[in-house]
Amino acid sequence: QVAKDPKVMSRETLAKALDWISENVSDPFVSFFGGEPILEFEAIKWAIATYPNIKFGLSTNLTLLTPDKIQFFLENKTRFLFSIDGFGDIHNITRDDSWDKFSHLLPILGELFPKAVFRITITPENVSHLYETVSLGSQLGFQNFNALPNGISEQWKTKDYLELKNQLTMIYNNPILRNSFRPFQDYRARLDGIGDYECCDAKTTIGITTDGRFTLCGEQTEDNIFIVGDLDTGIIQEKVDAFHELIVPCPINCKANPICSKERCFSRRFFCNGDISKRIKNHCRWYNIMEEVLASDNL
Repeated sequence: QVAKDPKVMSRETLAKALDWISENVSDPFVSFFGGEPILEFEAIKWAIATYPNIKFGLSTNLTLLTPDKIQFFLENKTRFLFSIDGFGDIHNITRDDSWDKFSHLLPILGELFPKAVFRITITPENVSHLYETVSLGSQLGFQNFNALPNGISEQWKTKDYLELKNQLTMIYNNPILRNSFRPFQDYRARLDGIGDYECCDAKTTIGITTDGRFTLCGEQTEDNIFIVGDLDTGIIQEKVDAFHELIVPCPINCKANPICSKERCFSRRFFCNGDISKRIKNHCRWYNIMEEVLASDNL
C-alpha cells in the first residue's frame, strides 16, 4: 500500500477480502499493487492457489521479477501492468536507476506477455522520448501501451506541450504504433459513445486497503474522503453518493470537454489539487492535444 508509512495486508485480511469478493462479485478480477506487490510474492502465490475462481493481475516496476516468478505468473495466466517510463537512462530519470535490474527480461516479457499494459508516465524530462519508447517496446513484442502526463502541472512548460503533440503525432502516423497506443483507442471509443468507464462508482471497481476498508480508489488508501465501508459492514452506498455529490462539472467549454469529462480520475485530482472536482491542468492539455492530433485525420 502506498502511504507515508508503507503497509502490508495480513494474510488474514487478504483471505477475508478474497472471500468477500468471491461471494459478492461475478467473474471477479483482483489486481495487486502498492508499492511493489512482488515484495509479497508468497502471499500472491497463496491467493492464486487458494482462489481459482478469481482472475489475478498486478502492477509492477519489474525490479523483483525473476525467471521463476515469470514462469509462475505465465502458468497462472496472471495479467500485468508494467511501469516503464523509457529505455535506459530515460527510465532512470524517474525510476531511481532501476533499469539494469530488469532490462534483460524485457525481450522474454514482450514475447510471453504481449498484451500486458506497458504503462508510461510522461514527464517534461522524458516527453521527447515518447515515440522512441513506444517504438522500442513494440519491437520487443509489446502491443498494449498506455500513457498519461504526470499530474504536476507546474513542471510543464509550453515547449513541453508542443513536444508532446509532436510525439503523439509521430505515434499516430505509424499505423502499427497507433493501433497499440491505448489513449487513441480510448479517445475514439468515447467519441463514439462507447467504452465509458465510471471510475469510483463502487460497482465496476472497488479498492480494499491493507486494513480491510473499502476505498473508491485503490490508489487513495489514507484519505477518508474515499473510504466507503469495510469488509465487516460492506459498502455504504450513502458514502458513495455523498462522494459523487462533491463533483461539479468542468467550467471550461473546450472541444475536448465531452471526452475529458468521461476520464474522471478523482485520485489524481485529489493528489495534485486537494480537490476531486478541480481538473488537472496538464490533463486538460493532454485531451486538447489528443483532439488536435485525431482531428487532423479523417479516419
